[in-house]
Amino acid sequence: MFRILGTFVALPALVVAQLYPAPNNPPPATTAAAAVSVPSAPASTSNQINIDVAFNGNFVFNPANVSANPGTLLNSLDRTLAHSVTQSSFANPCTYLTASGSDPAGFDSGLVLASQFTINVTDNQPIYFHCKQVTHCGLGMVGTINAPSTGNTFDAFMSAAVSLGGNQPTDDPNAVATGGVHGVATATPSSDAGGGSSGGTSSSATKVVASGFAALSVIIAMMIAVLGLTSKTSPDLSFFLWVPTLYDFDMFTKSAILFALPAFVAAQYGYAPPSNSGPTSAASAAATVPSAPPSSGNQVNIDVAFNGNFVFNPANVTASPGTLVTFYFPGGTTAHSVTQSSFQNPCTYLAANGSNSAGFDSGLVTASTFTINVTDTSPIWFHCKQITHCGSGMVGSINAPSTGNTFDVFQSAAKSLGSNAPTDDATAVATGGLHAIATATPSSDAGTTGGSGGSSSPSSATQVVASGFALLSVIIGMMMV
Repeated sequence: MFRILGTFVALPALVVAQLYPAPNNPPPATTAAAAVSVPSAPASTSNQINIDVAFNGNFVFNPANVSANPGTLLNSLDRTLAHSVTQSSFANPCTYLTASGSDPAGFDSGLVLASQFTINVTDNQPIYFHCKQVTHCGLGMVGTINAPSTGNTFDAFMSAAVSLGGNQPTDDPNAVATGGVHGVATATPSSDAGGGSSGGTSSSATKVVASGFAALSVIIAMMIAVLGLTSKTSPDLSFFLWVPTLYDFDMFTKSAILFALPAFVAAQYGYAPPSNSGPTSAASAAATVPSAPPSSGNQVNIDVAFNGNFVFNPANVTASPGTLVTFYFPGGTTAHSVTQSSFQNPCTYLAANGSNSAGFDSGLVTASTFTINVTDTSPIWFHCKQITHCGSGMVGSINAPSTGNTFDVFQSAAKSLGSNAPTDDATAVATGGLHAIATATPSSDAGTTGGSGGSSSPSSATQVVASGFALLSVIIGMMMV
């Protein structure tokens, strides 16, 4: 009886381990570190041209202007922030090319990251394309294939895009399209396995095989245990092709547990069935994050990148000393920051100066909150240090005066810098501050996950408890054998 009980004590371990695999806790990666680990596109060959999207973290395609014969495959590799390869026209460089007459609509990779997108050049006509991420085309993130050397050249096309600046049209961020004019995409973007390993995580195929083996082990263990409970003598198990008839009860119950153990091991080491959720676009990921809650009393809440735009909302607030100002960062793929600056240098981190301390800096983060405590009524100026965001007007102020050094003047000064805005240290994070104090670095905001989206993933605490229970159950089961 003790041996049979041992078998059944072990079985919950298998179920729990399969539902709640041991937590995988890799250290959080910064945006900069993630970008550094990504290799550039491989060298082009005769009928294969490879183009880097956002080369070296800049808003450019590299090479941005190529010549390609019909039949050449153009492969773009997008491996950092979410970008797109969206076909347009020379006349409208930042607008998706819709169908016109006998000409079909253009191709559009959609906003993706860590992927590659391939088009097949069909003739020698010029092909124009851009990145439809907000502000990117207006910053000159465009490219051409077979552009002429005079007239509608690449340089003229890029100049037209840059002239739009922050007034560029906004394409549908959720749209993805195959097909195209003069170049055809036959498939949507594919995940780029060459972008580096996942740090030891098993492949989907391995997970499927291991999970199947684990499930089979559980079934066999349960069948053997049930036969043992319903039979006073050793049952005939010859129907298992690989298991001979077991002649003593000790061997019988030990076999039950031994069949069960592989399932436990497989589940505990991360071989749970792979998730079947589809690829998440930048737009859909960001859409699941709710807005900051309403401000009240001595608590002011500010949305970072409100509604997917490069703005703080509200961008200019009044706060008395002792007020807590909390910034809510959205999820998704684009990291932002709240970095203190000065009125004179709106896009430059505020360094220590004489008796004045250095400013606060949340660092580039997503799905987090960052809180500062206002210490006096002097103006506080801040910006987002993500590349080009400050130059696009992503700045804010606290207690800005209504005349003179106003918020509007501060934002205009930032926009005047445009793509020439200085670049702050992307990896820097700083507490402290001037006229307001940050006492802690950003914290992951569990309240901004925006729902499960159909997932039932347990918390890390649940996984630890479940894993411990699973291990204890197996130990007790083995002791009873």
